[in-house]
Amino acid sequence: MDPRRGTGERMRQGRGGHGLRRSAALWRYALTAVLGLPRRPAPGAAPRRNAAASSFEAPLEAANALQFGRAYWLSPFGRGNRLDALFWAPLAEVPDDRVDAVLVALEAEGIAAWAAPVRGRPRRTDRVSAVSVGADRLEDAGTVLMRVLSA
Repeated sequence: MDPRRGTGERMRQGRGGHGLRRSAALWRYALTAVLGLPRRPAPGAAPRRNAAASSFEAPLEAANALQFGRAYWLSPFGRGNRLDALFWAPLAEVPDDRVDAVLVALEAEGIAAWAAPVRGRPRRTDRVSAVSVGADRLEDAGTVLMRVLSA
């Protein structure tokens, strides 16, 4: 083949790649017709969500936002006050002998809470638990915590 020849001559000879792509597309079409496979969806056929909307505004496909269980960053070795929240925030480390009183007071105020023992503290004699609360009521939970600890 003479390199001085144009690209049209090369494509007619099958070296440009366009002829191969066309035949592959024809084979794909023939197989989908013979086997009865569904066609590929047209690009842009799927509804697009508004790009200006944040992820919090996007519709949630789940029937219940809390159906997937407790948040993964909460310790599985803790205990809660039977209220759930979608987002959690750490509140404080509370002595173990006061945790139950804090959980009861937070439940009375309608604030979701979770307490888990703090691990990894070498040779500490006083045991503490990390208390996390629903992020939407963090300030109210701080007020309740101060009231319980001061009593």
